[in-house]
Amino acid sequence: MHKTFKLGNQEYSYYSLPDLKDSRVEKLPFSIRVLLESAVRNCDEFKISSKDVEKILDWKATSQQDVEIPFKPSRVVL
Repeated sequence: MHKTFKLGNQEYSYYSLPDLKDSRVEKLPFSIRVLLESAVRNCDEFKISSKDVEKILDWKATSQQDVEIPFKPSRVVL
């Protein structure tokens, strides 16, 4: 899931959502995918757990509920 690539002298890393191999990812709106990528990248099973990632993947069902999801805006804002 975690991938790196080099561009010039700089190395970059990212988390590939298609590598989750979950059909729900394709059905998510772009803005929710951004939140999902952030949650996957920061998932440490302490502040952000795999249950939080599942809540985002189940966005269609949880969007009508009062469900809290983690938000780490540092990279999302960029």
